Amino acid sequence: MKTQKERLIAFINATGYSTRAFEIETGMSNATISHCSDNLSANVKEKVFARFPQLNQEWLLHGIGEMLNGSISNETPTGEIRDDSETIAALKLTIEKMQKTIDNQEREIAGLYDRIAELKGDIATPHRSAATA
Repeated sequence: MKTQKERLIAFINATGYSTRAFEIETGMSNATISHCSDNLSANVKEKVFARFPQLNQEWLLHGIGEMLNGSISNETPTGEIRDDSETIAALKLTIEKMQKTIDNQEREIAGLYDRIAELKGDIATPHRSAATA
């Protein structure tokens, strides 16, 4: 894949989105991708990177490295495409890592809600001062 557009289309295919669904997901207008030149506009790149932080920017922009941050690319150093099962496996790992992060954040949020409830209880219950006790 020699162009940014070709690499973007490969990423879209790896995510399982249709081109239109990808455009909707990133907030692009209909047919934005089909009308892109080989080098993507700043607006397209900004929208893609904002929605898909796991996408390796160096890979999309210059073809350097792997498609996903910390994953296995589906392109060999000679530019040949390997079996998509590697890309799918890399995406699954990324999803698993993100789910673990979400689970941890949900536990932390639940703990914060409990702490807020405790603090509200302390405010609602008047405390006796040492002088009146």
